[in-house]
Parts: sequence; structure tokens; C-alpha cells
Amino acid sequence: MPRIFENGAPATDAESSTPRLLDRGAVVGEYGFGRSDVDRIFRHLNVVQLPGARKSYVRRDELEAYLEDCTFDGRTRVPPAA
Repeated sequence: MPRIFENGAPATDAESSTPRLLDRGAVVGEYGFGRSDVDRIFRHLNVVQLPGARKSYVRRDELEAYLEDCTFDGRTRVPPAA
């Protein structure tokens, strides 16, 4: 049975096969960040930690939203002063 989104729309094949939870290694592999950057990202997001599991995960949609918030185009948004 195909996965259905909350709005009732069926998921596409790409959306069905894309994991919703990402561990640190997946973030490094998919987004190309270094390990220290991934640690910083994880500190800013809600982390999913399953009982008894060693790995921790972040939700893909929260990661994407965080990256969008951190994206500055130089015209409409500029990075905060350090």
C-alpha cells in the first residue's frame, strides 16, 4: 500500500524511498557537511533517540527547514553579524 501524506495525497516513489529520519552519517553523506558541522546542526534540532539505540536521528523536514532558515541570498536576507 502506498504511503499517504496527511493531506491525502499519495507519496511519489522518490518520497516513499526517502528516509524521514537521518543519523549523523546520513547528514554527512547526503549534504556534504563535516562532522563538526553536523554536531552543531544536531544541537539546533529536535533529536530522536530510541530507547536502547546508540544512534540519534533528526527529522529530514526539520533539517530542511533549518537549512532554509540559515540560507542568506544577500538581497532579502543577510547573515547575522558575528
